[in-house]
Amino acid sequence: MKKIFAVLVTLLFVASVFGVAQTMAGISYSCDDYYRISRTSAHVGDTLTISLLLEATSDVNIGDKTINNIVTGIVANGGLPYQIGPLELINVEYFDENWNLIQ
Repeated sequence: MKKIFAVLVTLLFVASVFGVAQTMAGISYSCDDYYRISRTSAHVGDTLTISLLLEATSDVNIGDKTINNIVTGIVANGGLPYQIGPLELINVEYFDENWNLIQ
């Protein structure tokens, strides 16, 4: 009886692993649209959190501006708010690698 139970539990475990793997492996949609912020995806009152790794900031564009252009614009503007196309940065909080608020 114990052997039958052990075999059934093992088969259940193996089947669940393959079921989860099959579900997670198939991407049936384009990830590009998921990461786009536009006038139709952002609404009044929405809070948008954009997290970036320092190594990847050169690849990130918001509108036609790179992160470096945005930071330069914020500094030139004297701080926030800063208009980025249809969106606006207001009260942006910056965190370090340990998620401590940088003030």
